[in-house]
Amino acid sequence: MDVRSDAVGVAATWSPSASSYVQGDVGYTSSQTDTPADGLGGAAAGLVTDFDNDYWNAVLSAGIALNEETDLSVRYFFYRANNYKNNSSVSQPFGSDAEEHGVSVGLSRKLSDNTKAGLRYGFFSNNEGLTGGRNDYNVSVISGTMEVSFQ
Repeated sequence: MDVRSDAVGVAATWSPSASSYVQGDVGYTSSQTDTPADGLGGAAAGLVTDFDNDYWNAVLSAGIALNEETDLSVRYFFYRANNYKNNSSVSQPFGSDAEEHGVSVGLSRKLSDNTKAGLRYGFFSNNEGLTGGRNDYNVSVISGTMEVSFQ
C-alpha cells in the first residue's frame, strides 16, 4: 500500500500598532492511499479501495494590549474534511465528512512581577455527516489559568 501526503500552509501577521496584532493561518493537507488490492477481481473485487484523506483548516486570531498589565485576545478556528467513500456494502468505508468551528475570547492580567491570571470563554461546534448527527455537538467552555514563576 502506498500513502502519499502533501501539506501546504501559509500564515500572515499584521501589527497595526505596537500593542495589537492580527494573524491568519490557512493549511491544506492532501493524502491519498493507493493499494494494489483495488485491482483484484472475482470475490475480492471492491473489498479494498483507494481513498483520500484530504482536509483544510484556518485560524484567525487577534490580540491587543489594553494596558501594561492586561491583554485581550480572540480566535476563530475552522476545519473541514469532505472525502467520505462509502464502501460499506462490501468492506470498510474510508474518509471523513466533518466540519468544526470554534471561537474564543480571552483576557489575561499581570497581577505581580511573577504572577499572571487568565480567563477564556470558547464556543465550539462539530458537525459530522457520517454518524447521522450522533457525534455532533455545540459546547461552551470556560477556563481559567494562573501562571506563577519562581525566579
